[in-house]
Amino acid sequence: MKIRFIWIDKTKAGPEKDIIDDYASRIKRFADVEIIEIKSSARQENPESAMEEEARDIEKHLLKDSFFIATTPSGKEISSHKFAELMKDVLKVQAKPVVIVVGGRYGIAPRLIKASNLKLSISQMTLNHYLVRIFLFEQVYRGFCIMDSLPYAK
Repeated sequence: MKIRFIWIDKTKAGPEKDIIDDYASRIKRFADVEIIEIKSSARQENPESAMEEEARDIEKHLLKDSFFIATTPSGKEISSHKFAELMKDVLKVQAKPVVIVVGGRYGIAPRLIKASNLKLSISQMTLNHYLVRIFLFEQVYRGFCIMDSLPYAK
C-alpha cells in the first residue's frame, strides 16, 4: 500500500514539520508514505499561469492507476469514517496507491481538479497550507486506525 502527498512549497523546519514527520512515521506502520514538494509558481503575476505551471509539475508525480484526491474548497466534505471506508476500498480492495494533492497559493489548476477521482474539501474556511497538510496526515492515520479498529480513532 502506498500513499503519496504532493504539495506546493517546502515544509520549513519547525513544529508543523515535526507534527507531519510524527504522523508520517505512524502511517508507515500501515503503508509506504511519500511526500513530494513542488516549487511554487506564485511569484507569477497571473494566477492561471502559476496554477498551470504547478499542474505540469504535479502531473510528473502522479502515480499511474492511482486514486487521485484533489483538495479544493468546492469539493465534497466527508466524515473521518467515510474517508476510512474510501481508503480501505482503494488501498486494500482495489490495491491502488492514493495520491493526495494540496494546491499552492492559488489552488489546483481546474483541469487537475476535474481529472481527480475525489474532490475533497477540508473546510469552507481558508486555512494555512501547513494546517491542511497536518490535517490530511492526521486523517490518513485516523483512517488506518479506524480500518484496524485501533483505539486512536475513538
